[in-house]
Amino acid sequence: MITTCLTDPEKCQCDKTPTYAKAFCERNKALQVQCEKGNYSACLILDETPNLPEGAPSFSLGILDKLVDRLRNAQAQIIKGNAARKVGNMILECMGDASKCDCSLAPTGDIKSFCKHKQDLVAKCREGKHYESCFALDEESVLPEGIPGIIKSYIEDMIIPKVEEKKQKIFNEMKKGTICENIEILKECKKVYYFQ
Repeated sequence: MITTCLTDPEKCQCDKTPTYAKAFCERNKALQVQCEKGNYSACLILDETPNLPEGAPSFSLGILDKLVDRLRNAQAQIIKGNAARKVGNMILECMGDASKCDCSLAPTGDIKSFCKHKQDLVAKCREGKHYESCFALDEESVLPEGIPGIIKSYIEDMIIPKVEEKKQKIFNEMKKGTICENIEILKECKKVYYFQ
C-alpha cells in the first residue's frame, strides 16, 4: 500500500491505513498529487515531511523507513527531471521571444536560480547587445546540476541542438551595427571583441 501511495497517489486508499496513519496519509496524498501536477511548493513541503507517521509500530520503522526513503528519492528525481525539462523548453522559448521568459514554473532552489540566470543572459545578449552575456550564454552549460541521467540524455539530444540554433540566430540579430557585424560565429567574435 505504501508503494502504491508513493508511485500512484491517485490510487492511494488512505481509508485502509491504520487509524494513527489516516490523517498523515490523506495530507501526503493531496500534496503528492499537487506536486506531480507541477505545484513545486507542494513538492517542497513533501520533501520536509517525515517518511512515517507518528505512532507507527517501532518493530516496522527500520524496514518501512528504508522502503519509503528509496521510493521518495526515486520520485524526487523524476519530479526534478520534469522540472528541468520544462525549464529547458522555457529557455528555448525565451531565446525566441523575450515575452516567454517565465521562470515561475521552475522549482525553488538550484533550478529556479539557473533559469533566472539564463533568462537574464538572454535578455542582456539579445536586447542589450551585451557581448559578455552572449559569450556566457554560449559557454555555460544548458543543464542545471544534479539532473537525473535519463533527463540529461533527453536534454542533450533534444534541447541542446535547438539551443545552439537559437544562439546563432540571436547572434545574427544582435551583431548588426556592432564590432562583430561581419563575423559569422560568436566564438570568432569573442577574439575580436577582447582584442580590439
